Amino acid sequence: MVLSLIIFMAINSTTKGKVYFTKNGSISFFSKTILQNIQADNNEVISILNLQTGSLQFLLLNTAFHFPKARMEEDFNGNYMESDKYPRSTFKGRIANINKIDSSKDGAWQANVTGDLMIHGVTKNITTAGKIIINDGKISAAASF
Repeated sequence: MVLSLIIFMAINSTTKGKVYFTKNGSISFFSKTILQNIQADNNEVISILNLQTGSLQFLLLNTAFHFPKARMEEDFNGNYMESDKYPRSTFKGRIANINKIDSSKDGAWQANVTGDLMIHGVTKNITTAGKIIINDGKISAAASF
């Protein structure tokens, strides 16, 4: 089974200076299997990005993933994720090359992200490439891992 986790974070409000926050970021995953493809979306992701330090964090409730079939959602929460026991997944990390991102102008920048991803009570250190996009003062970020 191939699992691809795609993160899209639409930062829509500024808290102070260069710190951005959203309560409705989104995470999707896709898994291709022999029997059927499995896809789910979660649009209730809390995300914080500090463009001065490069600090990046997100938190999500596992039960907020929605699937095309109710049975898939039940299996995901009950058998696979054990959402009663492990209700949240988190990422705490940073953008290593934050000094190369010019937040004062529109554009798209490569972001080298590293940090700790915790899913199902297991924490793994990950490193991945992402993208920071600034358009009319709004920031979005995307990465796959």
